[in-house]
Amino acid sequence: MYDNDTITTLLFLISSQLLIVSGYFWLKNKATAGTLEWFLAALLFFLRDSIPVFQPEQSTSELLVLLTNTLILIAYVLILKGCFKALNLNQHISLLIIWVIVGTGFNLTAYWVGLDVIWRVSILCIFLASLCFYTVYQILKTPKGLLPDEVAFLLYILLTLTLLYLFRMAGLFLPDDQNLALNTYTIAQLIRMAHAICIAALFYAALMIISGMRNKQLQYLANIDGLTGILNRRALFESLKRQIKRHDETAQGYLLIIDIDYFKKINDQHGHLIGDKALRHIVELVQSNLRSTDTIGRYGGEEFVVYFPNIPENLTLVIADRIREGIENSPITCQHTPLHLTVSIGIAKAGESLSRSIKQADEALYHAKQHGRNQIALYGTYS
Repeated sequence: MYDNDTITTLLFLISSQLLIVSGYFWLKNKATAGTLEWFLAALLFFLRDSIPVFQPEQSTSELLVLLTNTLILIAYVLILKGCFKALNLNQHISLLIIWVIVGTGFNLTAYWVGLDVIWRVSILCIFLASLCFYTVYQILKTPKGLLPDEVAFLLYILLTLTLLYLFRMAGLFLPDDQNLALNTYTIAQLIRMAHAICIAALFYAALMIISGMRNKQLQYLANIDGLTGILNRRALFESLKRQIKRHDETAQGYLLIIDIDYFKKINDQHGHLIGDKALRHIVELVQSNLRSTDTIGRYGGEEFVVYFPNIPENLTLVIADRIREGIENSPITCQHTPLHLTVSIGIAKAGESLSRSIKQADEALYHAKQHGRNQIALYGTYS
């Protein structure tokens, strides 16, 4: 087993490397959420590990123990705050701040009243373990689609740290017998090394999250229409192919093509900004009538496609007409005056061939346009 000086030097070297890497990453990515918190956390770990190196004779004093424990607690909160920010889970940050205030207050109180060091370290271990477990719990509660795959590594490290702190607390109460294979001093050495490795892995996991969130953002930009926030044409067709293929022959679904009436006239008379506003307005109204299982995407220009899976024909017609009527009765504001919008909707049953179903819905849309607009038409029900 390494002696105490060797372990102290190794911990100092590890924290120095973390400080350099996190500092460089922050300087290159200042606009990225979480990087500043990780750099500050690395700085605190570096300060904590510097004390035994440069002030070895003072490192065991009560005041410095209080300082190092406080630095650890604040550093953990900063790391986890950075992770929450990077994952867009900012709603959980306020509790972390409360955590660090309570933990710091406990450290000061324990020092003031002269609480035994074993109990002080035990309670600090409980604080840190619960902090890690709280982060794991909140991440697991988040819908899977909102987080990158790289978050799994972060969860493993946090769970490992949770167990590590609980093990450290249990080790404090072992009899300090040098004949035991795992006495208090030996466990302390093992914990220090394992803790340093886990902290380094935690920083690495944080950097992986940044990469994962960027990839997720690129994927989002590739699949989403920038103006309306719904699926673009390519992503829409990929989604429809998967869904229609997944449904068995007994499942009944319907495709709707929604087209804004006289949209070119709106652009020509009122400008493209009003046209864009009309597109967003209609998407919002359509989405308010959809179920969580339904799909909407921009087909092109002023046309949108909606897919209703597992729905009877009569309900499809009811919802389609509700959408049409809702748009008719919800004008947008143009130069302080209302601008009324209407849509025509073509409907067709979704079959095995997506292209044929789209063609049928398009024919129904054409029929609605030719017969006065502002109406719905179901393919095969007109002459």
